[in-house]
Amino acid sequence: MGKLQLDSLEIRNFRAFRHLRIEKLGRVNLIVGKNSVGKSSLLEALSIYANQGSPRAIERLLIRRNELSPRRDRSNAEFQEIDARVEAFTHLFWNRSSQKSSDINIEIGDAGKHASLKIVLEDADPVESEPHQRGGEVQTVHRQTVGVPVLKADFGRDLKVYQLDRIAFDGSVLIHSELIGPYTDNQKEIEPLWDKLFLTDEADEVIRSMRLIAPKIQRVSYVGLNGSMNRVPMAKLSGADKPVTLKSLGEGVVRMFELATALASVAGGWLLIDEIETGLHYSVLTDVWRFIFQTAHRLNVQVFATTHSWDCIEAFQEAAKEDEHEEAMLIRLENRKGDGEVRSRGYSESQLETATRERFEVR
Repeated sequence: MGKLQLDSLEIRNFRAFRHLRIEKLGRVNLIVGKNSVGKSSLLEALSIYANQGSPRAIERLLIRRNELSPRRDRSNAEFQEIDARVEAFTHLFWNRSSQKSSDINIEIGDAGKHASLKIVLEDADPVESEPHQRGGEVQTVHRQTVGVPVLKADFGRDLKVYQLDRIAFDGSVLIHSELIGPYTDNQKEIEPLWDKLFLTDEADEVIRSMRLIAPKIQRVSYVGLNGSMNRVPMAKLSGADKPVTLKSLGEGVVRMFELATALASVAGGWLLIDEIETGLHYSVLTDVWRFIFQTAHRLNVQVFATTHSWDCIEAFQEAAKEDEHEEAMLIRLENRKGDGEVRSRGYSESQLETATRERFEVR
């Protein structure tokens, strides 16, 4: 069994979290709490940490929340949208501060240790010099960058500065991670992952997980229908002459395909799942959690998932009780009245068993 990438978590000045501290994390973590308390934001913070503060990864998160429109191309119209893009980045900072100041730092890392990742949005140096060839002579040309802020991501000793009017952002990744949203159509994100798994043993494990919901599934492949360049997942069923679209088998099958494919694709990394119960009937949730526990342990994956469902919590507890490795943690986020601070409370496997048996409110 591999060592966990994070055994605790501390977040400062990110979205709803002025200061959030989680003392203990497990291999499989279920995050609960009321609406708007910050469950999805916690997953976003982990995604940003995994990607070392890369603006490209941040942009994907902003687009998911409709805080930023997708980039179109390198046309002049895109560059006219720089101000809107910079404003969208301020949504990440606690209290949505519009101040581009080094006084406001996002910090994400292990609790009790020096923050592993610091992010600040600030104005670039007003003048940038660069050589320019003109008439056989090399001259120094000054290019003004006033009003075009930079995003500084400080990861230990590795400081990266990203100018937000550029497209060629650094794509380096520290921790391989995938974030699965609460939608039953993450097709664009899952398609390249499945293509890589298609001829591997892990593809067989994905199919096995899908049979928890649809026992007749034999194979799955992405296919372009009627000559279309856009491919959709199709399934071959035992006893059927023709394949059918995965969607025709129901949301539960699609959701299980997404979860299992993403899990198999992040060996040694993280799987982040928002509203894991989406599309899944309560009767299969325990089997789904059993599969996640087993696969996460086998592939050394750390899992972080959110839920609103008591059925999902009970299924999580049941699977955790059966799992011999004692790797589960339930984390409740709560916004206490009076100070507006979001705090966490952790439940170990034994504490969670007591809570579910006595029907304590842990959501």
